[in-house]
Amino acid sequence: MNRGKRLFLAAAIAMVVAVPNARAGDGPKQSQYRLEGTWDVLLTLGDGTQFQSVLTIIPGSTPDGGSVLHSTDVSLRPPHPTLPEQGVWRREGYRRFVASYHGFSFDENLQPFGRIGFRHAITLNKNAQSFTGQAVFEEIDRDGNVVFSDPAVQAYDVRQLVEGP
Repeated sequence: MNRGKRLFLAAAIAMVVAVPNARAGDGPKQSQYRLEGTWDVLLTLGDGTQFQSVLTIIPGSTPDGGSVLHSTDVSLRPPHPTLPEQGVWRREGYRRFVASYHGFSFDENLQPFGRIGFRHAITLNKNAQSFTGQAVFEEIDRDGNVVFSDPAVQAYDVRQLVEGP
């Protein structure tokens, strides 16, 4: 077999082997838009109230999902101080993700009250160093009743970078 036919045959075999393992959207553009990391967050509630938080996105068993840790600068304020929220995230598409996380809340006497939670839609910006999002925030008592809900929470997030000594 001449050299040209061998090269063509080798390329054809490589394509047959590679195609079944490829996924739609994979490639350099998809892989550069990773959500994992720690983010400084500015959350704005529907009434305009703002607070700061830290959101940590942890890789999971697949490249398209994992765990979330979240805490805010108002977590310990009455009437319902809360523990940091924990939850999960997953990729929804090109630069789009969703996350849901909740934490336990307490009354003024530090007795269990219920939980607070966020359901978050995230769009990673093209620079992959910031994202915007819309979230639903809910406070739920121990009986499962929603005692407060804000479906219009806006988020602006900037990726934390390592700061040297």
